[in-house]
Amino acid sequence: MYSLNNQSKESYKLLIVDDTGMNRAVLRKIFEPVYEVYEAENGEDALRVLEKCQYDMDIILLDLLMPVMDGIEFLSIKKTMSQIEAIPTVVITSVESVEQQVQLLELGVSDYIHKPFHNSIVKIRVDNVLQSSLRYKQVMKAYSEALEIAQTDSLTGIYNRATAQKLIENVLQLDVSHPHAFIMVDVDNFKSLNDSYGHLFGDQVLLHLSELLKSSFGETEIIGRMGGDEFAIFIPRVNRHGELLQMGTKLSEQLSSRRIDGVSVNCSMGIAVAPKDGSNFVKLYKNADKALYMAKSLGKNRCCIYRNDL
Repeated sequence: MYSLNNQSKESYKLLIVDDTGMNRAVLRKIFEPVYEVYEAENGEDALRVLEKCQYDMDIILLDLLMPVMDGIEFLSIKKTMSQIEAIPTVVITSVESVEQQVQLLELGVSDYIHKPFHNSIVKIRVDNVLQSSLRYKQVMKAYSEALEIAQTDSLTGIYNRATAQKLIENVLQLDVSHPHAFIMVDVDNFKSLNDSYGHLFGDQVLLHLSELLKSSFGETEIIGRMGGDEFAIFIPRVNRHGELLQMGTKLSEQLSSRRIDGVSVNCSMGIAVAPKDGSNFVKLYKNADKALYMAKSLGKNRCCIYRNDL
């Protein structure tokens, strides 16, 4: 557990964005003992403050109703800027509609507080969001350190099973409050391809697939060869489950659209999501494999998401 109260106020930077000076003064009084507090009167002003700070900000407390640029417009712009997209944001609102909550979550908001302010609740909510962000940074730091010493698969150059499993378990243990996707990928009819065209061709297929996977995902995703023609992709902090099936289908189409030495190659995929489908590597692997089996049984060259009735 992180104790924010034991840190100097320079340790964590908080940006308060609110057009009402009285609100900013109240919030500043709540957070100044621990945070280095910055202020902005609207979204446009907030962008200027962030640029001036070289985008070094730990958390943003954002009002929604403001002139010039309101909170929704600011969040929409923030989502497109890589420098500030990951800064956790807590929204100040007087509205409690389900529609607005959905909109805010889709825009990446971490939490929200209601007017009029209750000082203790405001502080606890903001502190909790920052603590979650710090834990996530710890996960990413551990992941980066593991990258330097990780063992890779000798053929494809991606992580071998042992290394991928260790990295995935690390994320699952340290970041239990967010969903993560586990994707199994298997080359269709791989044994027949080896028998028909030889093992060197089979190696080419595996290399081609590994290159496709590496080019399709970023540095935060974990890609490993589980053995044979089986690969795994682990995506931390999945935001929209509905996009997973679309992503898997797109990967299958990309592989099948390219020919290797004139031969068309397909793959099938199965997806499981933590913690819903398992909170450890073994359980996620098992359920993603069940979804993969379903994809194979439905005709291969497709992607399926795990259901508990499989």
